[in-house]
Amino acid sequence: VAIAVLIVPIYDTVRVFTMRILSGKSPFSPDKNHIHHVLMELGLSQLGVVFSLAAVNISIIFLVRQLTFLGNNVLLGSLGISMLLISIILEILLVRKRNRKRTAAAIE
Repeated sequence: VAIAVLIVPIYDTVRVFTMRILSGKSPFSPDKNHIHHVLMELGLSQLGVVFSLAAVNISIIFLVRQLTFLGNNVLLGSLGISMLLISIILEILLVRKRNRKRTAAAIE
């Protein structure tokens, strides 16, 4: 349950560090790859980002509380897989939006 409470910041930190390392940058260098920047680039307002991340966090806490009978290993694995899927989906959406912007700019 403690990890479920902190899953959004843990997920964001691990995701950003991994992306920076894979691109050959220092994991501590600043950039705009944090989850709130990505969601804002996808069109959410600041308030929308806050409510979205809060809803995700509350949903995960609720699910973990309801599924504690599965055991810690299963829950941790499920959280990891869920966060990986969310990362993939967000990257696909972000790449599509950026491609649409490039296409629109090229047409003009």
